[in-house]
Amino acid sequence: EAGAQQKHVGKRAPGPADVPGAIAMSADGASAKEDTKADPTAPGNEPVPLEAVQQCLEELLSKENLAEDLFIWHHMNAQMYIPLSVLAAHRKLAELGPGVALDAVIEAAQLSTKLSVDPETLLVRPVLKQRRNTIILHDLPEGVSEDELRDLVRPSPDFGSLSSVRPDVNRTAYIAFDSDESAQAVALWLRTQQLRGSSIRCAIKSEQYMRSFFPAPRVLGTVGLPMAEAAP
Repeated sequence: EAGAQQKHVGKRAPGPADVPGAIAMSADGASAKEDTKADPTAPGNEPVPLEAVQQCLEELLSKENLAEDLFIWHHMNAQMYIPLSVLAAHRKLAELGPGVALDAVIEAAQLSTKLSVDPETLLVRPVLKQRRNTIILHDLPEGVSEDELRDLVRPSPDFGSLSSVRPDVNRTAYIAFDSDESAQAVALWLRTQQLRGSSIRCAIKSEQYMRSFFPAPRVLGTVGLPMAEAAP
């Protein structure tokens, strides 16, 4: 009998901590259910630094990436704007971690000097300087060759910056330089020169963004169907 009484005294009633999902009572009688939500401060759930988000956005909308990223240029409009909500779903942003929210993407885009956000903060586009490093020559003599054009610009002060010479149809030609400044200097110089006894007509060619950034849409087979859009 004494042994049984001792066993009975050693036992205690089960408390809330012993029952999974039980309601715990506070000192003032209030109850609080066990929090089943993930802790935002837990490892792996920390917010991604804005600097990392900004750098990723700038890389996605760089000229180099635009030339090959089908996901982005399929969603761009004629003004090169893409919805921020679409860009936020890009796999490269997702790879930064689970803490990249749309608000963070918007804020990072607004901080960047390489990106432009529309007034409604719904769209973003790259801020890209238009290249003006190519001279177009008009009304050239018939049959002008590449070598003849090279010899023409050889005495110019910026001949060392020459990158390409290309005769074209309709008595035109294109002469490209490494920098905008060199092209402009040579264009002014050419207007004082002659080719086969005739004055030279030339101008700086403006780069067409959409044509230079994006490749022509590829097709499948012979029916002309556009290639399926790539996943982000």
